[in-house]
Amino acid sequence: MGANDAVVALLKLLPSPAMTPILRRLQVDSALLAGDAAGACAQESALRATQSNDNYALELQVYCQFVGGRGQEAGLGIDLLRDQKLKDPIFFAAADSLSGLPPGKIEGMNEASPLALAMAGLAKLQLPENAVTAAPAAYYPVIARAPGASPEVRLAAAERAVATGTGSPQLLRQIIDQLSFTPAELAGAATESAKTAKGRAIIYKAASQQLLPSGRAELIQRALAGDPLLAPQLYAEMLAALPASPDLAGFAPWAIRALLASGQSEAARPWLGVLRSDALLGTGSANALNALKPLLRIAGLVDPLTTLDLATWKQARNESAADYAKHTLLMLSLLSALGDTPPEADWVALLDGAPIISGKMPKSALAVGLLGAETGKKRGETVLYTLLSLGEQRDVEPAAFAQLVTALRMVGLDADARAFALELALAYGI
Repeated sequence: MGANDAVVALLKLLPSPAMTPILRRLQVDSALLAGDAAGACAQESALRATQSNDNYALELQVYCQFVGGRGQEAGLGIDLLRDQKLKDPIFFAAADSLSGLPPGKIEGMNEASPLALAMAGLAKLQLPENAVTAAPAAYYPVIARAPGASPEVRLAAAERAVATGTGSPQLLRQIIDQLSFTPAELAGAATESAKTAKGRAIIYKAASQQLLPSGRAELIQRALAGDPLLAPQLYAEMLAALPASPDLAGFAPWAIRALLASGQSEAARPWLGVLRSDALLGTGSANALNALKPLLRIAGLVDPLTTLDLATWKQARNESAADYAKHTLLMLSLLSALGDTPPEADWVALLDGAPIISGKMPKSALAVGLLGAETGKKRGETVLYTLLSLGEQRDVEPAAFAQLVTALRMVGLDADARAFALELALAYGI
């Protein structure tokens, strides 16, 4: 998940006899990905003591010598690694540069290790334009901060880091703040496309400089419409600070959905008040409010849904029967898992239908492990089995998602269960 600091902290708790060479290398890699050169180098002596013939231990020694300003000492290790016929072009390109030699060109990132990436950063080597597409997700934050990466590469890496959860939205904001745009580009933000990384950056920078709430709301809405997955994370702080006022009633549905998506349910309450007040005036806000009610209930912001709520939700969505059935089953499954009792008439009619989602269920072994952890009230194991059961799958039966939400509630993680259910609902278009 990109939580490298947590990996390092967890491994520090292991007693020395349990620290195998593999775990020690994992500790080094995690420290390097977290930007902690000192933490990585603190393991260098112990790693060499247990892995004296391992090229990785020697590479780490060379890296730490360069970090410590002992470049001349590193030369011997570099020569030994070359004699070993080690294939690590990024490492050697960085070593040459740090030794005062012309560096080789980095052609790709497919075989880059955290150590090679740290060497490249230390040498400030220019990363290839395809660095992001070829790198694992855990590398995105490192590439975003790499001094040798172009602004385009750093921006792409920061966006992917946020999208995959391996980096924070604050990282992306920092990268965008470092970019320069002409006054004309910023002035044209209201018509800029949110389908490109540059366009998204221009819109964000213009919105951050916009003093009028209405002007800022207009730009944020444009960003949310163009990128509904990433934009809520990027604009979370800006949205939380934007005052909910009646003159922004048209923006209220956008603000509510984005705040829910960014984990700021309480900040959505003032906007919900604006939307309700405007709906009483007989405007189009009533339809928007009806469309949001299941999400609001999952977030715990409104009372349990009635048959009328579900009927007006269906009317507001105006989607095909198949899509409605799919979304209804997922929504009712999630609400049931959170402790609601949906109206019987609204789900009985769906009993005889064909499977809504034709995906694979979680592996039986995971299901057994999850049930055992849940029954035994083992909170950490329950969370772990929940994540493993979810895996990389997107298309599974709604009941499988409901089981995961229920498991979290059974071990007392009610807030996490609700946040998890909300994330699932948003991801599947509810």
